[in-house]
Amino acid sequence: FLTTKVPAGVAALHGPGKLDCSLDPQRAVDVLKENLAQLRMTHVDLVLLHGPCELQGTAAAVDPAKANAAQWQGMQMALSSGLTRAIGVSNYNVTHLEALLAAPTTRVKPAVNQCQMSINGSAFC
Repeated sequence: FLTTKVPAGVAALHGPGKLDCSLDPQRAVDVLKENLAQLRMTHVDLVLLHGPCELQGTAAAVDPAKANAAQWQGMQMALSSGLTRAIGVSNYNVTHLEALLAAPTTRVKPAVNQCQMSINGSAFC
């Protein structure tokens, strides 16, 4: 079972200045195609958006809800193109999921919401 991620969302996951919240759905498809080329595969079993786009108390170049919807639209494009068998998200909370499901471009619900949890009781979702 092969899973990969599209690096989107919260800067804490990718480091300062690495927020990747494009309004272009094709970006998610292009990132997946790069991953497939590196893996020497034609498709994967699951692709996840690494995290939701958020303001995090700073001025954002794009509306986070619109960026999340655009990236999800790209994930749906990848699914319909046969580049992956399933699509999902990672580190989305209830508010993020509700907004994503309410977006007019959402046709496919996330199959997975991968959440970070540890034995010390900390969780991210």
